[in-house]
Amino acid sequence: HRMHDGWRGCDRICPVHLELSARVDIACVWRGSCYLRPCCQGGEAVKAKILKIIDAGNLQKERVVIKCGADEDVGEYLLIKTGANDQLPNIGVTRTFWFPDKEVSKNDFVVLYSKSGTQSEKESGGSKYHFFYWGSETPLWEEAHGRQACVLMHVSGWEFLLTNSPA
Repeated sequence: HRMHDGWRGCDRICPVHLELSARVDIACVWRGSCYLRPCCQGGEAVKAKILKIIDAGNLQKERVVIKCGADEDVGEYLLIKTGANDQLPNIGVTRTFWFPDKEVSKNDFVVLYSKSGTQSEKESGGSKYHFFYWGSETPLWEEAHGRQACVLMHVSGWEFLLTNSPA
């Protein structure tokens, strides 16, 4: 089977695209090990990379750490918590975080805490860190939740419909 409709650089049907039904750049991480799937990148590499999930199960410290690969707006990214089958995320999405618009630079770090807090940034050791908060009252990444995937998606375009709006 071959990719079609502009999904370049792939010689087989990508299960992630079939599962998520989206043409977006994707990076996934399972239990602290990360990789990029070239066949899911629509011909263009995801510029940000999930490095790891730290202190899973401890609400006060639990966080996802992302390294920026280019100067860009982090508001073009979504982080999704979903289930996983075998080696791939599935469509069992349980939580989504759309980062607010904020310019970041190449080699900056974006840190998403599971707990509530106030968006901030700081410099340390020559690196810049941008802190965001998911607002959860319970840990999101503990083993008790079963096999799960942390999916970072670059959104190049989107559409919306407001509910209960005039026709």
